[in-house]
Amino acid sequence: SPAVLRVPPDSTVEVRAVAGDYFPERKASESPVHFIHLVSLAKHAEMVRQQLEAVFARLEEITRAEEGIANQTRDLKDLPKDKLAADDAAKKAGEQADEQERTARNLDQLAKEGMKAVQEAIRNPTFSPSDLKQWAKSLQNMKEIAGGEMAQAAQSLKDAQQSPGDRAEQLAKAEKAEQAALDKLEKLQKEMNQGLDNLQAMTLAQRLRKLGGTEQEIGGKLQKI
Repeated sequence: SPAVLRVPPDSTVEVRAVAGDYFPERKASESPVHFIHLVSLAKHAEMVRQQLEAVFARLEEITRAEEGIANQTRDLKDLPKDKLAADDAAKKAGEQADEQERTARNLDQLAKEGMKAVQEAIRNPTFSPSDLKQWAKSLQNMKEIAGGEMAQAAQSLKDAQQSPGDRAEQLAKAEKAEQAALDKLEKLQKEMNQGLDNLQAMTLAQRLRKLGGTEQEIGGKLQKI
């Protein structure tokens, strides 16, 4: 433990294993040197915050992509009947389905990456359990959107591609599911933005406390001179 060995935070420690046996005069075996960098709680908290901030930025990109898909589905649905029944419309619906599935996969992957950051944050006692619980809930909601509304929209788009007779109906279903996904994504953005504000305030307080402790330590040393 760094505390037991009195190794200060933000230090780099060299670790090597040495093994010997009872064979006379045999040289001990040594492992390669491993370098371990010890990060302070404040710096670790800032690293996690930056990871979650990156998750939020990518969520914004996915939301914009979903908005684009919804707009294109609406434009396709509103085509005149003759154009809607044409092969070009079927091709466009298939392309839309592929794009929707790709967006759903990106959202699901983003939720997994965000959960890794939350699991890392659990190791740091400075994070509020309630804040982490809210982040975990938001990330779970992301997975549910990917497997729910987005998956439904993709299936409806595939059905629209294959069924000229009810293409308009299937596109209407896809548009409804896409709009539902978009509404949930926008709500998630608001929740996660508030969560980032909380983390920003927490990490700032950590840095200020650390700065205050450093100043006191320097002041104490000066008094001893």
